[in-house]
Amino acid sequence: MSQPFDDNVQQRIEIIGHADPGEEANFLPEGRNNDIIKWKLKVGEHTYDELWTYNQMLEVIERDSLRQGHWAVDGIVGHRKLKNGSWEVKVKWTGYEGEDSWHPLNDIANDDPISVTMYAVENDLLKTQGWKRFARMARRPKKFRRLLNQSKIKARRHAPMYKFGHWVPRDIKEALYLDRANGNNHWAEAMAKEVNKMDDHESFKSLGKGTAKPEGFTMIRVHFVFDVKHDGQYKARLVAGGHMTQVTAESSYSGVVSLRGQRIVAFIAELNDLELWGTDIGNAYLKSYTKEKVCFIAGPEFGEREGHLMIIVRAQYGLRSSGARWHDRLFDSLMDMSFRPSKAEDDIWMRDKGDHYKYISVYVDDLAIASRNPKGIIEELEKGQKFKLKGTGPISYHLGCDYKRDEDGTLAMGLVRYIERMAEGYERTFGTKPRQSYRSPLEPNDHPELDDTTLLEMDGIVKQYQSMHQRSASYVWQAFFVIVTKISNMLGYPT
Repeated sequence: MSQPFDDNVQQRIEIIGHADPGEEANFLPEGRNNDIIKWKLKVGEHTYDELWTYNQMLEVIERDSLRQGHWAVDGIVGHRKLKNGSWEVKVKWTGYEGEDSWHPLNDIANDDPISVTMYAVENDLLKTQGWKRFARMARRPKKFRRLLNQSKIKARRHAPMYKFGHWVPRDIKEALYLDRANGNNHWAEAMAKEVNKMDDHESFKSLGKGTAKPEGFTMIRVHFVFDVKHDGQYKARLVAGGHMTQVTAESSYSGVVSLRGQRIVAFIAELNDLELWGTDIGNAYLKSYTKEKVCFIAGPEFGEREGHLMIIVRAQYGLRSSGARWHDRLFDSLMDMSFRPSKAEDDIWMRDKGDHYKYISVYVDDLAIASRNPKGIIEELEKGQKFKLKGTGPISYHLGCDYKRDEDGTLAMGLVRYIERMAEGYERTFGTKPRQSYRSPLEPNDHPELDDTTLLEMDGIVKQYQSMHQRSASYVWQAFFVIVTKISNMLGYPT
């Protein structure tokens, strides 16, 4: 079997042996021994000492078939009959170059029968020799509609991702293509900036090219994750493949402030006439060291060090314990600054100033500061703790939420940019702008009890259902915050 790696290098995986499950098999039901057999693999020119279980190999095969970024059929745009009587179809691909190409009808039908059937129906080919086999599927509208919906869901995995109006690449190949298409080097510069940042923090130790893996270390891969900030800044982050390491006995838990906790901090700041500032600790994870023994082979993004064996020294995004290591580092820093965690929520920190408290709410590396002198706390973080801060100032956008004051001076939290992103996504998906108002959350004459659409897959559960649930909770808390603030004004409390 072959697997496309995260650096877009296609390598072949060969099973070269396996380990006997031994006495462990006695504790499994009959026929389940494969679950604990471990297989030794050869990947490209390298043989991994780690052993993969049967289920791990199945996960690789499934990820290979669903992997984002692969070329997929976007539609059939033509057909022709060859001299030998066989048919070919012209396929439009969802790949990066957008090129059309001719392929045998049988090959495309085996890969995507839905697109072929749709094309046959639209071009009145169901009675033509060689196309008649698709008539049976077309005559079953209910099943055909269900398969069509499944096909759309699968195609959506390969569709371009947008954020704040910018196309966000999924991998290096797509990032470089976008640079060429746009006539700039935004993504290349973002990747170079990330590697330089790693070098500034001495994140890796090079053991040279062709060096054997040190004893006790696990060989992993690293890849880039791309993003666009709300201000249009291009971001490329190097992420380690922590999923390739064994789960450690040491706790890797790292908490964050809840949305409710953040709203309470904002509410307290208003009631006590405190300034509310936001800031972001740059390169947060790199401020701490990892205890995991992991290494990787450097890719072309490392320039002259391509092919070198690199030992990971600093905590990297993607490693299992990095969140906990950074949390420990920030914990020590805030304790040094005489802040103490709230008894109600560990990631809300407080410092007693006699007539009031100062507050810092922590969400990984994003801080919200409530104080009468937030500049003083910023100086302590920068000069005393040697943190590099960015986006510092009166809070206007924090954790996906906009902050502004109404005409009467009331602090309001809203999801303006978040809703704008939703509207843009709706318009890209359906080709029209969403309606501005609804009298009911349901469409007229809608009968949800008769819904025969397919159930959500795991991808849909996580990305669609949970996101809708979180949005609903956000709207409720936002309304609660505004109502309580206005009641406080009516009762004469300071705001």
